[in-house]
Parts: sequence; structure tokens; C-alpha cells
Amino acid sequence: MASADSDISHLEDAIQPVIGEKVVSAWVDKFEFKVHNILIIDLGNLKKDDEDGLLYGIWQFVVKSSFWRLEQNGKVICGYFDTKGKMDEGLKTISGKRIVAVSISTGTRITRLVFEDDLEIRLFPSLSKRYIHWSLYTPDKNVVNIGPGQTWSMNPDI
Repeated sequence: MASADSDISHLEDAIQPVIGEKVVSAWVDKFEFKVHNILIIDLGNLKKDDEDGLLYGIWQFVVKSSFWRLEQNGKVICGYFDTKGKMDEGLKTISGKRIVAVSISTGTRITRLVFEDDLEIRLFPSLSKRYIHWSLYTPDKNVVNIGPGQTWSMNPDI
């Protein structure tokens, strides 16, 4: 079920358990004429997927329909429109770092993922009322979805 701004405290409660988890991998899957990309950040202990045998973090941020940028001390390291090489190199800076805060703005759903060493990823949702902006997959097999539009939901990961 999708919720709106009145339930922002429930959204924050749903994502707070990821605080303190360590990044085990961060990478970009670039597709659709090399323009659109998906940012994936695995956190916590690794687990093996039953279907494909790949290793994933027990927590996983999947940024689908948001522009993003990685910064350190206010300086941009890489972002959504950079080359895959630059993104891959930049994302290495968060590897092994713990996530120390997550904040989501009430109206715009701009999201800040803050890591150790003053590293920060800012997510800027597209204006689409059609697509999910980003998702957080949890160890207990739930998924928190931000979007479409200003909605959010938490459902079992099927």
C-alpha cells in the first residue's frame, strides 16, 4: 500500500535499521543506450542468492529512477551522467564505509545517504509519477519503495 507525506515518520522508522551497516559493494548497471543507469549499494553481511548464486548484501539500496551524485566534504566525486569508469572508480570510496545517516525530504523525496569520512550520496527523484525512484531491500525480505511520485510503500519482496 502506498503512503504519502503524513506517514513520513513510518518511512524513517522503516529505513533506520540500515544505520551502522558497512558497504560491501557499490556499482552501476548502465543500460538503455548508455544513458539510464541503476546504482546498487550492498550493505551488511554477504548472502548468496538462491536463484542466481550471486553474492549480495543483506541490505541493498537500488536506485532506479533518480539522478544521484557522490560527494565528499561538498566536492563531487562522481554522478549519474559520468562515464561508467568514473562512476565505478568514485564508488570505491564508499566501499567498507558504514552508513551513518539517511534522511528524506518530506515533499521532494530528495534523499541523503551519509557514510563515514564525510561521504554522501544524494538522490534526486525524477519527476515521474510512473516509476519507483529507489528501493531498499531488507534482511527480513521486505522492500521499501520510494515513488512513484511522492508516495512510498513497504511490501514483502516477492
